[in-house]
Amino acid sequence: MEKALKKYSFDTASEREGSNAEKYVLREQLFGTQDVLPVWVADMDIDTPQCVLDAVKKDSGIR
Repeated sequence: MEKALKKYSFDTASEREGSNAEKYVLREQLFGTQDVLPVWVADMDIDTPQCVLDAVKKDSGIR
């Protein structure tokens, strides 16, 4: 898996708007406007590397 991660591009972002992610849903409540880009410390807007998905599936028995 380590070798696959070295080839992974962490610059590719996924669209999370409309995904029920709290940082988007709560923008108005937290910031008083929808016109902000919520970037948090533990941001998860990047795609999960395929090698990680494969490892999770393998360990959980999902096919």
